[in-house]
Amino acid sequence: PGNEPNFWAMGPDITLNDSGQIAGTRILSSPPTQSSSTSGAPERGFLIDNGTGTLATLGGAQNWGTNINNAGQVVGFSETSGGNTSAFLYDPDDGLTDLGGLGGSSSHAFAINELEQIVGHAEVILSEDPELRDQHAFIWDATNGMEDFGTLRGTFSQAFDNNEFVQVADKHLMDLNFE
Repeated sequence: PGNEPNFWAMGPDITLNDSGQIAGTRILSSPPTQSSSTSGAPERGFLIDNGTGTLATLGGAQNWGTNINNAGQVVGFSETSGGNTSAFLYDPDDGLTDLGGLGGSSSHAFAINELEQIVGHAEVILSEDPELRDQHAFIWDATNGMEDFGTLRGTFSQAFDNNEFVQVADKHLMDLNFE
């Protein structure tokens, strides 16, 4: 908060909770015109709650806010100082938490419910050959950490939304209950 650079928000990752707080991703530049582009402009996650606040990163230059719950907790993913991408949870009281991964070099959080359960996808290594990698959907909570949902078909899955019944929306994991 305070003297923030001019920005414009980009979608579709702009979300609103019942308290009117807004989270999403913004580009730290002026909006593009027909003759210009924001290519290369840094992107940062944000939380608007009585002003504008840019979320910290996990050591890299950019991050992306993807969802907010009614407690004001924001999830997304951030570049790390090592050049990878990691899922995060921002809590107004506890700050930024790196959610880790499933053995690969990237993870992305896309939704958080009111039970503070987070879903997304993370890179997994499929065999002893580190070049064989894919994405698996995950669920994360403070008690159990990140848990691999696996797949229903093939080697790939992604989770993009969840609810309080622990139902997960994904093109490969439609309406499955995980308790």
